Amino acid sequence: MLAGKTLRAGICLFALTSVARAAPDPAGLPPNGASDIFAAPKTPLPHSIWDVAPDGTATHLQSGMVCPPMSGDFVKISEQIYDRAGFDISCGYNSPRAGVLTLYLTRHDPARLQADFEDAKKAIVSHTPSARPRDGVMALPAGLEWRSAGYDERDGALDSDIALASLSGWEYEIRATYRPSEQAAIEAAVANLTGTIVESAGKHLAACAASPPPQRSGVALTDQKQLMTYSVLAAMELSTPPSEGAAPVWCAETAFAMGERPFVFWRNIGKEDAGPVDRITPIGDGSSVTIRFDALASAAANKDDPGAHHAIYEMVLEDSSKIELVGISDGRPSTEQVAASTLARPSIPVLARINKLDHKISIFTQKP
Repeated sequence: MLAGKTLRAGICLFALTSVARAAPDPAGLPPNGASDIFAAPKTPLPHSIWDVAPDGTATHLQSGMVCPPMSGDFVKISEQIYDRAGFDISCGYNSPRAGVLTLYLTRHDPARLQADFEDAKKAIVSHTPSARPRDGVMALPAGLEWRSAGYDERDGALDSDIALASLSGWEYEIRATYRPSEQAAIEAAVANLTGTIVESAGKHLAACAASPPPQRSGVALTDQKQLMTYSVLAAMELSTPPSEGAAPVWCAETAFAMGERPFVFWRNIGKEDAGPVDRITPIGDGSSVTIRFDALASAAANKDDPGAHHAIYEMVLEDSSKIELVGISDGRPSTEQVAASTLARPSIPVLARINKLDHKISIFTQKP
């Protein structure tokens, strides 16, 4: 659901609470999120949340979780989202012979794990009244600290298991419903798919958790002389093809809404000597805002003001035809500052524009 915490100009942070989720259907159907205005549409899923390759491999962009097209007899039949920003998702797998398996990944406070486990158990009984607790569960992969519970359904014709574990600030949940005679098949699929998820999302999320958010206390520049000087330097830098180097490593930091439109704020935990450090991307279509550190402008600022420490950052919009400089900050700007300076404005003042087609650079004077 959406939080009620207003930051400014209609910018609201998401409280990343998911809509209700159903337990795996014993008939092998994929689970469906409850329908409300905050649940993202099932079809088509936004490419800004799920990137599905031609071979069916699905990559969840906000976490790095990879869901392969199949594991043994289990074939991937769905990728789902349960919130508007992609912080609560699942992959569903089905084997007509063995059963159904759903893997969830949700950004949750680790302190909530036990409470979420209790809620998940209640959801199984609520969704499937025939479910009865049983002793023992399927074997779970080593390396994670699991909370698990087992049930039988339809007078023992089916087993239904649930398991939860923390994954660097996210919650990994397994729900499986299967024929008891096929327990080995479900265990093999769970082990294989969990290994892929730990290797993909597990490593990425651990790297993000090990790099906490930086201080963001930048101040937007309004001095006309500074804006002109730094706009020229920025335009020169932006018009130069980027040199080959380490690609950004983007960590999804938070989500917020502008009116009814959701956005995700990311930070780059890769090399930050120059280039992109943060970005805001829309869920769905639309332009992204990239925040870049400008080494040339920072050097100029520190030369003009000896003894001080200036770090100049730029807000940039880019599409297929042009790059636009739309804001300059002394110090790394906050999420709220970037959103209020760009997304919240009906018309964004452009400081400089680089035309990608004719390579023309335009510098614009701003009215005081």
